[in-house]
Amino acid sequence: MLGLSKHLGFGPNLTEEIIGGHWMDQEEEKLLKRLMQADYETLVPMNYDQRQTLLLSILRFYGNHIDNFGEMKSLPVLREVLQ
Repeated sequence: MLGLSKHLGFGPNLTEEIIGGHWMDQEEEKLLKRLMQADYETLVPMNYDQRQTLLLSILRFYGNHIDNFGEMKSLPVLREVLQ
């Protein structure tokens, strides 16, 4: 999703652009930074809770940049796959 956002014209340069005014612990922010720098072949290990936190942050970031973004219909599927 982060890679796609660059092609859509609103890719983030800093983690703060994704986090916005929301709280994120230091470890999760480091993971987010690694994700932003990673290519599609790079594995960034993280646990279930970290994946959920980062996913929600990225979805919120998309919602801030796309009018009528709404709720992703596949979010329950993503949650199940990412467990």
